Amino acid sequence: MPENITINTVTADGAGIHPVTLTISLQTGLPLLLFVGIPNQRARETRIKLAAIMKNCGFRMPNRKIIVDVSPATTVRSTQLWDLPLLIGILLADHQLHLPNESGGVPSLSAFGQVSLRGELCENTVDTAAVAYYQLELLDSSPDSCCGKTLLIPQTSFYRMRPLIRNCPNFFPLRSIKDLKAENEGRTKGITTNCLTYVKKENSLYEREIKIYPNQNFAWLAICAAVLGRHHLLITGAPGTGKSSLLNYAAALMPKLPYSTSLRQLELLAVSPDMPKANLLNTFDVAHCEHPGVQAKIKDFIGDVVHDWPGLIRLTNNGILFMDEFNHFSPGIIKVIKHFLTEKELETYQAGKIYRIESEFLCLAAMNPCPCGQYLSEGGCSCSAAALSAYWRYIDEALLDRFDCTVVLPKFDANLLEEDTGCQKIDLNELRDKFETASQRQKLRLEKHNLGFVYNARADLEIINKCFNISAAATEQIFEISRKYNSSSRSQHSLLTLSRTVADLADSEKVTPLHVATAWQMKQKFNWGGKDAASVGVSAMAL
Repeated sequence: MPENITINTVTADGAGIHPVTLTISLQTGLPLLLFVGIPNQRARETRIKLAAIMKNCGFRMPNRKIIVDVSPATTVRSTQLWDLPLLIGILLADHQLHLPNESGGVPSLSAFGQVSLRGELCENTVDTAAVAYYQLELLDSSPDSCCGKTLLIPQTSFYRMRPLIRNCPNFFPLRSIKDLKAENEGRTKGITTNCLTYVKKENSLYEREIKIYPNQNFAWLAICAAVLGRHHLLITGAPGTGKSSLLNYAAALMPKLPYSTSLRQLELLAVSPDMPKANLLNTFDVAHCEHPGVQAKIKDFIGDVVHDWPGLIRLTNNGILFMDEFNHFSPGIIKVIKHFLTEKELETYQAGKIYRIESEFLCLAAMNPCPCGQYLSEGGCSCSAAALSAYWRYIDEALLDRFDCTVVLPKFDANLLEEDTGCQKIDLNELRDKFETASQRQKLRLEKHNLGFVYNARADLEIINKCFNISAAATEQIFEISRKYNSSSRSQHSLLTLSRTVADLADSEKVTPLHVATAWQMKQKFNWGGKDAASVGVSAMAL
């Protein structure tokens, strides 16, 4: 066995997991541990710790000079996850450990984890992100190249991360370094993962039955359309009408993410600061949602790109960004959201360099109509014209035009809260099944024309012309609306895509004038000329 051993490991920061290659070489000379590019003090502390672990586990520290080269050269110099790979590499290089693969040579080893002085592997906060990273590596590799790869991880992490691990027989979950010695001496039959099972816990969010009151019927229909077609939505209504509660239900309607997308999301979430780690694995295939407060700063949204500190924009990629009290956010944040409503990336200038932030999220926003919130009530608003103008000064026509749905939520009779009169109970499980059916119909519609899957809101003119199946009467109605109200090209495009989504909700292959009329009603901006919100007789039970 050669004396130069290469082991793959990782280092972590706010942007996720980065691959690191450790090349370990044993040379004749004084018994030292030298890291290329890492301070000697840290190397001395690491050598003392590794020597104690080896002694407690029945191995011995080589009485030779140990040189460790870390690549790439720009790697963050952190040895947080390097205890295990360093141990394995030194023992392999000193012939104290043998881990041959099927061809009899040295396997392609990857390892990460912290080790206690007794040799027990410790669960680390970034283990989840590291496993997600290696699963993505295996997905991107050919089956032949995966045969010789072996990954050693803490056993406690393996049990917890069982839902991430698929079709990889070369995962070795270790409780202690002593397991390797027992394996090496033939006292065990091999470390296997086939006996491990995992029962996934369902998120309580997916067990809800919700109530929709009569005043919320059309707003709920708009929310369903927004989630299905990824249409950005702004709801305006008086306090207490249920804006926030309706938007919160939207998270339960989001479809499960594909496996590779889930891994990329998990890799980022697992290393993000202040991110609860307890339920990440139970919901790793669920779209991530964020509810920032109005006190949030623009740095919270963009993040610190220089130090790879992700912001809310990146964390909600493929998820939902809830913006309650939308107009109370700072002008800078509203400007950033306005950009991402139509674009997928943003260039930001930090520390003398230009960085690119990429994200594609669904924005669901809510706000009151005026400072007192009673503008829609007959004779109830006490706001002056100057107060109203100041309240809406950052929500201009160009921003509203970027929201595909702008719905006004009217007030309702308080007696309905006591009697539940007209209240409709909706089973979200059944509704998600209908969403899945509509999504499959959309995929088949695109596959017939050899087009890749995109949500309705992201469809370009080619997809609209080939796949949307808009009737002649509906097309004429759309053009008539555009001429009558002098709609912009963006507004006309969103009306086309929103009409297709409404037709999908109605289980209709063809877009009809009724679907166009419903979609146009979802695009009605707040009317400053009158106190009454328009009413449309569309029931949420129609879904």
